[in-house]
Amino acid sequence: AQILDGEWGIRAIINYSSPEVTYNIYRDNQLIQSGLETFEYQDNNIESGSTYTYNISATYPNGDEIRKMYEQNPELMDQLKSTVMEDQVVEWLTERSSFNEKEIEFKELINNNQ
Repeated sequence: AQILDGEWGIRAIINYSSPEVTYNIYRDNQLIQSGLETFEYQDNNIESGSTYTYNISATYPNGDEIRKMYEQNPELMDQLKSTVMEDQVVEWLTERSSFNEKEIEFKELINNNQ
């Protein structure tokens, strides 16, 4: 799609594709379009001067497709491994820690650490 004056676009690099994959588009964590089979979407429901955050997810009806995607992309696999490891470390620490809540003013917190 061509971008005209007064418009702007977002581009994504797709490293893996499958004939069965569909895409979901989220604006500010709200699903605005699901089941897209093409790589194009135009959001006409926005207001000038507003800031929006967009996310895209891919849906694979066959679980083997997602496994293949990770196996064929070492960088993606490394990101997944890192995320899983981080989650495991946080879980391990949380299970072995105790927490006490204490309300404190921000200024006091900063001054105590100097």
